Amino acid sequence: MLVAAGDVLSRFGIDKLTVVSYGPDEDWSPLGAFNSIVPFGHRYQTDFWTTCRELMMHFRDATHFLVLGADVMDGFYNPYEAVRRVIYTRIAAAAGLQTAIGSFSFNDAPHPRSVAALKSLDPTTALIARDPVSQQRLQDRIAHPVALGADIAFLLEPAAATPIVAALRAWLATVRSEGRQLVGINANYLVAPDHRREDRGEDMVAAYAAGLTGFLRTRRNVYLVLIPHDYRRMAGRYDDLQLLQMIAAQLPAEFAPRVRVIDQSLRAAEAKAIAAELDLVVSGRMHLAIAALGAGVPAAGITYQGKFEGLWKHFGLNGASLDPERLFAQGALESFLRDCIDQRDSWRTILRKRLPHINSLALVNFNQLCQDTQGTS
Repeated sequence: MLVAAGDVLSRFGIDKLTVVSYGPDEDWSPLGAFNSIVPFGHRYQTDFWTTCRELMMHFRDATHFLVLGADVMDGFYNPYEAVRRVIYTRIAAAAGLQTAIGSFSFNDAPHPRSVAALKSLDPTTALIARDPVSQQRLQDRIAHPVALGADIAFLLEPAAATPIVAALRAWLATVRSEGRQLVGINANYLVAPDHRREDRGEDMVAAYAAGLTGFLRTRRNVYLVLIPHDYRRMAGRYDDLQLLQMIAAQLPAEFAPRVRVIDQSLRAAEAKAIAAELDLVVSGRMHLAIAALGAGVPAAGITYQGKFEGLWKHFGLNGASLDPERLFAQGALESFLRDCIDQRDSWRTILRKRLPHINSLALVNFNQLCQDTQGTS
């Protein structure tokens, strides 16, 4: 989202781009369009009002302030994270900056503190939901106008032939030349009900391994590419790469030639370039699904937190979601994968018709923020 935002804002005539970094020791090196970083580090958590004062110092030379709301603004993970972002936005608006909170979803059970905070926004602040379901949920709860947009990540340009992309493309081309179908798979620890229980990781690995085994046995023309998309490692929680490596290890040895785990860290643009080479992507991470959809490749999701429904509604896709509770039911994942691969051609036709409109909706985030600049996009 940040890479795409930086590229588009540069085209809109924004001369200087600064990232506000909330966490400690974060690596922002992939953000080529950004000129500087405001690193709040640990003090963001421990001394909030001093952080606000420092932010005001940076606002002296700024003209615009954009919050990429993502999946934070409903307070599902932490309502105080949503409240903090609203406070920063209110400070920016009071300082005379053009402000917006954009590219975010909103679940059907938002935290009351998050709702109260959003109600307190300055009337001039633009709110842009990233899907029609989230837009309606917001409009039902707050009087503030809510524009319909789409996720900024749709505007991300795929990477050129970086070494990792070039190597994978060579393997994919070989498989494709043999007349095979290529399916990308992502597993996300958060989709497991009670995911904070350590044993749920092992349960998820077993469920994926069983589903993929059945799928590979019944669809002998399919090759799998296991694609991690989040590499953050937290106590008691597997990251995507760990999960996928464990899943691959549980698959029967006979399928080893038909399964490729991407065990190197991918940048978002590289993930989009790889997704563009596939026939289908089935993901537990919404932004990997968006990478595929943005490249015109059908995607389906193991859904959670109410984020995927609006994404599918943008495209009018039916049957593209598997509820996390169903993941653990015998045969459910295998059946879901078969249904998805069978619908890939009809889904692809829908995507190609809808994608230009979705890209125009993604630009709404910037049109709302940069009303005083002349965009060239």
